[in-house]
Amino acid sequence: MATIAINKTSSFTFSTRASSPILTNLAVKRRLTQKQYDEIKLDPNSSTPSRTPTRSEPTSLSLSSSRRERGKETAQAKAVTDKNVADAITNINDLVSQAKNRDLSRVQQIVTDVLEPNNDPSILKKMLRVNSVCDFKLCFVGSDEAVCTIGSGLHNVPLANLDEIFVSLSANRIVVREVIRLTGPFPNVLNTLLGDAIVRNNNILATKYTSVIDGTGKELISPNEPRQASYTVAFASELYIVMYSYSSDTPARSVRDLLIFERVPDLEAELMSNRVGSKKSNIV
Repeated sequence: MATIAINKTSSFTFSTRASSPILTNLAVKRRLTQKQYDEIKLDPNSSTPSRTPTRSEPTSLSLSSSRRERGKETAQAKAVTDKNVADAITNINDLVSQAKNRDLSRVQQIVTDVLEPNNDPSILKKMLRVNSVCDFKLCFVGSDEAVCTIGSGLHNVPLANLDEIFVSLSANRIVVREVIRLTGPFPNVLNTLLGDAIVRNNNILATKYTSVIDGTGKELISPNEPRQASYTVAFASELYIVMYSYSSDTPARSVRDLLIFERVPDLEAELMSNRVGSKKSNIV
């Protein structure tokens, strides 16, 4: 046996037969411990020492495999969630499209049992952080009171009917465009509401309209007198937003307070089909 002194206070012993000049010099130079030294071996095809991976050092192959498995599991979970949400929306559409005996309580049950558990609060927050605009169309509302919280309420004047409401979200801003059809030989009217929007406590969408402009271009409210409203968000995704109109005194959880919005891929085409002109000629 031979002894190599690392310093004045420590040394380690190894087999002379297993030693080599390269390994010996490397051990001394790097002040390796006995355990570290034992982990070093020579590549049979090279004079360069190579280190044997330990159990605590997984190979790149195992890391890649692990990442693939996690990615596969994530994709499978997302596919299940997407299917559940799609089925829930289909069921809601079937319920509200019935001409008679519509069971609206069942609509709220679907929202509570299926959509709310799959809600991801980060999605709506992201929509309000980025500069790109996300456009949605109101496809269900439980009552006129609920729709008046998001719109101007001008559809309640004589001869007026509310045809569509479009909501655009981006960078803490909200733009609401409502299409009102007038009875008789009159063109459709496009009212526009502009303001701020922010998500609080993960599920409260707070809006503050600082401008409401009717179809004639008349300003209906002053920026110094903003109109505020809040909503409890039950579910939000890239395709749908489901929320309840909200009261600070008693948070509403009735189907009458329910609003459901569906993503619109081409707002320009929607406005043109409703004969209210281009959004470019309106306020973007």
